[in-house]
Amino acid sequence: MKKSILFLLIGILFANCESKVIQKPEKLIPEDQMVDILYDLYVLNSIKSNNFSDLELQDISPAQYIYHKYKIDSLQFAQSDKYYASDINGYEKLHERVTTRLKNNKAKIDSIIAKNPEEKAQDSIAKATQKPVKSRDSILKKRILRSTFLADSIKKEL
Repeated sequence: MKKSILFLLIGILFANCESKVIQKPEKLIPEDQMVDILYDLYVLNSIKSNNFSDLELQDISPAQYIYHKYKIDSLQFAQSDKYYASDINGYEKLHERVTTRLKNNKAKIDSIIAKNPEEKAQDSIAKATQKPVKSRDSILKKRILRSTFLADSIKKEL
């Protein structure tokens, strides 16, 4: 009796472990386009993490840029991503394609940088001499004006 219950429980356990693929959404993004979208997202997010001020000055939101560029919405992207992620092996292959593309482009960029080290030095000098972001500058000006106003008003009272 105990053995039959044990086999029944093990059978139920294996039946529940069956992988279930999510139903295909109506507006599924094609796999090739999904690779392009993920590639662009990774590139934009790396730019954002390394040169946040560049994206901030351009007022670029990576997600909104992607939605506009590929004419999709956030729901369509989320449903498509969830659908592809439900098949682990397929999702891994999709990400391998993105990673391969990133590595290939990194190699191209590194070779261009190696050919032009002077341009890289000029770029770093230009960045170092750039003016700070306007919002920070305007806050600083307001603080200076406020402190000079307070100093002037104190002098008048004396």
